[in-house]
Amino acid sequence: MFPFSVPVWKKAPFIRITIPFILGILIQYLCNFSLPFMMILLLLCFSCFFSIYFFSLQRRYSLRHIQGSFLIATMVAAGLLLTSLKNIQNDSQYFICNYKKGDCLVLSVEEPLTEKAKTYKAQCAIRCIIRNDSVIPSKGNVVMYFSKKAGERLPVYGDVITTHKSVQEIMNTGNPGAFDYKGYLAFQQIHHSCFLQPEDFRIVPKNNRSLFKKIIFRLRENTLTILRKNLSSNKDIIGIAEALLIGYKEDLDKETVKSYSNTGVVHIIAISGLHLGLIYFMLLWILSRLPFVNKIEWAKAIVIIISLWTFSLITGASASVLRSAVMFTCIVSGKVFNRKSDIFNSLSLSAFILLCYNPYFLFDVGFQLSYLAIISIVIFQKPFYRLLYVPNKYVSKIWELTAVTIAAQLLTLPVCLYYFHQFPNYFLLSNLIAVPLSTVILFFEIFLIAISWWTPVADFSGKAIDWLIILMNKAIGFIDKLPCSLWEYIYADLTTTIILYIIIILLALWLMRKNKRFFIYALIAAFFYTSAHSISAINVRKQRKIIVYNIPGQQAIDFICQDKCLFYGDADLKSGGVLFDTKLKASRIAMQVRREESHLDGFSNAGILKSFFEKKIMILDQSIQFIVPEKRIPLDLLIISKNPDCSIAELTNIFQPSQIIFDASNSLWKISKWKKECEAITLPSFSTAEKGAFIYNIE
Repeated sequence: MFPFSVPVWKKAPFIRITIPFILGILIQYLCNFSLPFMMILLLLCFSCFFSIYFFSLQRRYSLRHIQGSFLIATMVAAGLLLTSLKNIQNDSQYFICNYKKGDCLVLSVEEPLTEKAKTYKAQCAIRCIIRNDSVIPSKGNVVMYFSKKAGERLPVYGDVITTHKSVQEIMNTGNPGAFDYKGYLAFQQIHHSCFLQPEDFRIVPKNNRSLFKKIIFRLRENTLTILRKNLSSNKDIIGIAEALLIGYKEDLDKETVKSYSNTGVVHIIAISGLHLGLIYFMLLWILSRLPFVNKIEWAKAIVIIISLWTFSLITGASASVLRSAVMFTCIVSGKVFNRKSDIFNSLSLSAFILLCYNPYFLFDVGFQLSYLAIISIVIFQKPFYRLLYVPNKYVSKIWELTAVTIAAQLLTLPVCLYYFHQFPNYFLLSNLIAVPLSTVILFFEIFLIAISWWTPVADFSGKAIDWLIILMNKAIGFIDKLPCSLWEYIYADLTTTIILYIIIILLALWLMRKNKRFFIYALIAAFFYTSAHSISAINVRKQRKIIVYNIPGQQAIDFICQDKCLFYGDADLKSGGVLFDTKLKASRIAMQVRREESHLDGFSNAGILKSFFEKKIMILDQSIQFIVPEKRIPLDLLIISKNPDCSIAELTNIFQPSQIIFDASNSLWKISKWKKECEAITLPSFSTAEKGAFIYNIE
């Protein structure tokens, strides 16, 4: 039977408050209403809702729809208010409101330091600002980068440090389609960062350690130590083992992650509800076989809830894991009190609780995909499974897993296309291999942690885990290398994503309710979807542009004509490499560039002088001795890269540029010097390191 044959809002009443609450979060994010307005609105809506209870029973019944409308309005207002209150920038004690250059910041290190290529990184909480002899209580979080030169002077979790070094606002690269790092940290209420050399900070003789956090971090560190001690030192193995068990990703090999992503099983190494579900059923199985405990429901519930939340916190408490932890807590608690809750009610309740705790979870990709996957499985798994009757119980289990995988893809597909612009064509095959294997590996890892004190058994478990991870990595690597394993560069924006959801829902209704009208509506929606893609394709055929990218220490320039481009820059950034995937691929997708060419229509190359559709460009990326001509050479763009030994005055004696661009391969001090020279002669200049990528459209 179709799950919505009974109205879902009657089976799951929490949906009626969660949806308007989410609407309120979205409205506040987009509009940013003032605090007094939201408080008055909430008070007014709640008063109107509550006042109806003073009417007679008969009158209340006739006003039930109006009261329901006031309830919806109250939840919208609550969403507005909580979103505003969670925004640290609206707090009067937010440090930036009182901070001046040269002030002394007092901060506490809120997590163990994470090692990067050239620095150590940690989130720090600001405690106060010291100015002269006054102490100003302050709030806020800052990402601190500590130079590796600090050596043994590096702080640890809980240390309190002071620094006079100025914090910097976190900025994006400005490259088209690039990951919105600034927005990602803003949703975590982090807006500033700071880089500290050893002489820039001092550790004060006090600490701000939380006993609870200390225990969690110690458990996490002990777990990593056990894995590293008993498993192979091979990065491909230890990285997967750490990510699979506790979500630690610092040791993951980038090529391995790429293979998992390309084959549609990256969720295996991103701690999610799948991991928590496996641990829940494992605990349920163990506790059901223990004497005395198996018949005491409340004892089983306490053990399961504590274990699940401990695991969630050790793994970093991501939004998707917290969703599962809250939902399983509701399920386990319901069993204790003999209350069986509807799955949609549990989902909406867990979402409501998490969004009350942090409304900005709504914008977390993991949160979105986690809920969409569960909802999709609940709705579509059984109908898919019933499409094919399989008498053999073993084949039936395989078909059941296949049905789950297909169902999970349906509602997550539009969001995945929107964020990642690719689709793994062999996702069924890779999931059929990776999900069972990763389940066995996870149980082996838990077993290893439990018996790590028993050396012979721990050694055997470690070797078994090594072998299983090697097998899984090779299988995923093989699938990744199959022909047409990945469909890339799929165009998707907000409009096409919404239309695609409408198509999926209408087709599902047509298949499940056998009503032709839904199929006709789906065809109409498909027409609009195709039209949106056609309009986009027409715009692509008109595009001609030059992009100078902002990639620190790298030269990268794209000459784009329609859906093709010619790349000029460092060889490491050529198509196909890891550096290309992380730095340039998103821009190519945003520009809908599908091919990188060695020759391009409209482009001519005469050494450092280029011509692109009659626009004259010079790329100066080496020190050259020029002969001063009788007449200056006109240029549309002069692009300076890789720290050439030159001055603006020398260049303007030879060339007459309309604008000068300094890319991020130049030293910052040189860019600053050149900019001052440009300002002195009123010559327009653009620094990609400061303003992001330079995009030059050719009409």
